[in-house]
Amino acid sequence: MTTVELSPTPLSPRPPPCDEWKGSWPNHLKAYDIVLGAERHADEQVEASPSNQEAKDCLMFARVAGYFLLEFFNRRAILSEIPCALLANRLTSPPQDGNTLHGVVFGVGKWYFDHLLRMSALNFFHTSFSISGFLQFGHPWTPHRTQHPRT
Repeated sequence: MTTVELSPTPLSPRPPPCDEWKGSWPNHLKAYDIVLGAERHADEQVEASPSNQEAKDCLMFARVAGYFLLEFFNRRAILSEIPCALLANRLTSPPQDGNTLHGVVFGVGKWYFDHLLRMSALNFFHTSFSISGFLQFGHPWTPHRTQHPRT
């Protein structure tokens, strides 16, 4: 697993769209509260054992899940309401296969980290390399299309 430095800033206890969520999207607020609880739990594990890489990863995954919940909501005019609703539904779904509520959050955050963040960084590197390689060898450059998995 790639080591990523954690931001010293935890998720906000009251997300900016909180008032809007209370009225129209209560499942989003429930999902955020679940993510916040998972983040606090992972943070306690990191404080108890600062060298525990698994706890650090869980803390990062909780923050990734919270970040995407906020970003999908804030960008719903562009993305539609579907990505945020799907993410909120996944975060509030009952745990299965002996998993815990926190485990669901960590799993969802890990999925978004692996499939969106890591792939974005890889695509950026690949695109940058491709552009410079094509320009060096005189080839015209066209952007690559990427298929994204459905959530």
